Amino acid sequence: MERGEKHFTANISYLQFFSYHTKYLILQNESGLYAPPFGKKFTLLFLRAGLFYYLYTQKKESLKSP
Repeated sequence: MERGEKHFTANISYLQFFSYHTKYLILQNESGLYAPPFGKKFTLLFLRAGLFYYLYTQKKESLKSP
């Protein structure tokens, strides 16, 4: 497996994780029945940090390739 391919699959799995947590937050906000695995504030912070990291790695990759 080439390096670019590995990076791509890692990004896909991160996006799946991100959407899973976002779904949890939306469900909890709409119905009040479902809670995210962590506290809501922590989850939001975690998602935000993860998204910035994801965008940062994308930017680094795009700068690397000519």
